[in-house]
Amino acid sequence: MTRLSWSAIKYGIVYFALVFGAGFILGVVRVLAVEPEIGTRYAELIEMPVMLLVIYLSARFVVSKMYPVKSMLPFLFTGLIALALLLTIEFTLVLGLRGISMEQYLDSRDAIAFGAYILALIVFALMPLLLGTGQNRRDASQTQPAEPGAARGAKFTRSRRRDPD
Repeated sequence: MTRLSWSAIKYGIVYFALVFGAGFILGVVRVLAVEPEIGTRYAELIEMPVMLLVIYLSARFVVSKMYPVKSMLPFLFTGLIALALLLTIEFTLVLGLRGISMEQYLDSRDAIAFGAYILALIVFALMPLLLGTGQNRRDASQTQPAEPGAARGAKFTRSRRRDPD
């Protein structure tokens, strides 16, 4: 494997760990404190914006550590690796602890909250790519020459300062 793919794997694991850790803590609070008061659907929907913020901050941290990167593929791979880890751990842990099948799990989910969950998973997988694309654009714009004449390799540029009369 190339150094680039090892980097994507490493940062995919870090990204997964950050989001899963926060999600685990929020999930415990949701199940023990919020769900008994307002129900599963609303508790999950209230948790969603917090998780999206966690996803954004975690991806921003990971993307900032990945530079310099010349291609967008490492960002995409980072998100996809993190998604694969999240789904693997979540389904093994959730289904194992509950002692239910995948079919029973899917049948027990609220349709609206599950739809929001699927959208959050898509955002989770793509956030490193979205932030990495934006970072590469900013980096490219910062490396452009400041003076129009400098772009053509001109040795002399016109001064903006006026001579005193």
